[in-house]
Amino acid sequence: MIFIKLQSYNSRLINNYIKFLKKEASLFNIVLEGPVFLPKNTKRFTVIRSPHVFSKSKEQFELKVFKYLLKVNISKNSKLNFKFFQKFLINNIISGIGLKITIK
Repeated sequence: MIFIKLQSYNSRLINNYIKFLKKEASLFNIVLEGPVFLPKNTKRFTVIRSPHVFSKSKEQFELKVFKYLLKVNISKNSKLNFKFFQKFLINNIISGIGLKITIK
């Protein structure tokens, strides 16, 4: 079993990258299942706007991390193809997307 975990702060960017991966995986004769939506992490920050007199005035920010999981189905004949696909993934990663490949 091989899993590809993707995470990003931008949901549109990661969705477009998943479409790109599925199209390119078909060229390598690899079937990608998913994406499985993992729970997103949300961090909230509160910052004081003015540190002097107006300390009651505050601004709030939110940082969301979107996570997706893809499952790779490989037959014994296409294990060599996955090694080439793995190198292809690493060479064509888009900035702003985290990639983690787990082989079990």
